[in-house]
Amino acid sequence: MASLAAARFPLTRSRNVRQRVNESGRLTPRTAGIPAKKVQRPRGLELRAYCIPVLFIVSLLVIIGFAGIDTFLNIKYPVRAEVEENPIARWLLQVSHNDLGLLMAVKMAGTSLASCVLVVIYQRRRDMALAIAASVALCVTTMLGYMIN
Repeated sequence: MASLAAARFPLTRSRNVRQRVNESGRLTPRTAGIPAKKVQRPRGLELRAYCIPVLFIVSLLVIIGFAGIDTFLNIKYPVRAEVEENPIARWLLQVSHNDLGLLMAVKMAGTSLASCVLVVIYQRRRDMALAIAASVALCVTTMLGYMIN
């Protein structure tokens, strides 16, 4: 009897899953007809899916907020080209004869462009965008601490 069943449903191996041939000659998994268990996603994936957008938005707001604080401090305490430590800002101040308008326009344009590029990167690769935004936010925070002291 066992040999008749073995001849009728020969066992084969395919992708490390034991399967057998049904009457129509098709391979069927050994678990065919058994309802599949509900697959639960690990809790970490839900937390990650929630945290990445929040952390990205917080990092982006830190970048934009500190750029606004920097603009405010530059207007409240005007700088001259002779005391400016940033070489690009020093050059912009020399070109504009110590007028802050050009420097503020370039700073705001740079912050806007960087924010837009970060959002585009976020739409394609969230993990990479979060790493970039968090790194830039850390650098901006460190620079603001240096400026205040």
